[in-house]
Amino acid sequence: MRYNNKSIAVIKLQALGDLIMTTSALKKLKMEGHGCRITLITLKENSELAELIPAVNTIYYISHSTFKLKNLLLLAYHILKLKVCNFDLVLLFHVGFFPRLMAYAIGGRKVVMPGKGSLNKLVSKDGRTFSKKLNHYCDAYPQVSIEAIKKLGYRPSKRLPIPELSLPKNVAHICRKYHNIVSRKYIAVFPGGGVNLMADTKAKRYPQIQEALELVGQKYKGQTLVLLGAATDKSDCEKLESYLSPWFKCINTSGYTSFQEFAILIKKAKVLVTMDSSAMHVGIAYRTPLIALFGPTDPDELFFPSDHSFVFRPKAKPLYSGKFKGDEGKAIKIFESIAPERVAEKIIEYIKQYIVEDHTP
Repeated sequence: MRYNNKSIAVIKLQALGDLIMTTSALKKLKMEGHGCRITLITLKENSELAELIPAVNTIYYISHSTFKLKNLLLLAYHILKLKVCNFDLVLLFHVGFFPRLMAYAIGGRKVVMPGKGSLNKLVSKDGRTFSKKLNHYCDAYPQVSIEAIKKLGYRPSKRLPIPELSLPKNVAHICRKYHNIVSRKYIAVFPGGGVNLMADTKAKRYPQIQEALELVGQKYKGQTLVLLGAATDKSDCEKLESYLSPWFKCINTSGYTSFQEFAILIKKAKVLVTMDSSAMHVGIAYRTPLIALFGPTDPDELFFPSDHSFVFRPKAKPLYSGKFKGDEGKAIKIFESIAPERVAEKIIEYIKQYIVEDHTP
């Protein structure tokens, strides 16, 4: 077909969870834009994750400091280097002045981005139809991918596939390194809100996770609990480990793992308990049974439901749309409608189904 072998640039700079969500749109492009070659333009900080995206053919890395006023010459260098690639289409999955400048400098009229042309139409995500807030970059994924497929000359289906990640090339080495963990049936817990270079994520942490896990420990004493997190979550995880050690065999990995090691520990977990974070998106991509706790963010926009996942959603209206609106105290108050007893009950149900009654090695 005359649209085969088109070259597509995808600009998605940060954050980790949002980049994983983008894999859904890239998978769709690969499936319906027959033979297209995808170049992902992302931050160097995302390199370990970018290597795991199966739909991407080439990765072009840019440092986070490039998008500062004092480094405009460096930005110009990257634009010139990418412009010679003569992309047939440039997909912008990121809102911001400099990414937008880069997209138009590289692609000119070939840019597809939120709020442009027919992207204002209603689209469907996972069977639900809803009007899009075009200023929210997470909402843009279905629109941008559908519009791009149209530009390639195909009639797209409106449903997006679940995000997907491949296994790291060194998966065997990682499994040997963490043999004392992956050889067990364990519950993985990510108590933090993730790491975002552009935003504070503390407001996404469920404040009663300690109480919920204590109730679980009283019911199933002696289960292995693996605490996950970045270096910024280390102190919180250490407190949680100290508090829960009477009930669980706690292993604290926060601040010690690379992203790919972190991903494998999530994939090998029998149950994952997480906030709205990169851990949640990794769990979705690897089909790990998971329980997600949402507070100021909206699961209808950020979560791909499956048969082995459960979402706790607050009664209050979400406060987060691209950037957090309000103080941290207001966000924490949103979690009040999610009682720790309810969370514990669901975790116990998952332990019974995926650990106690699971006889696979």
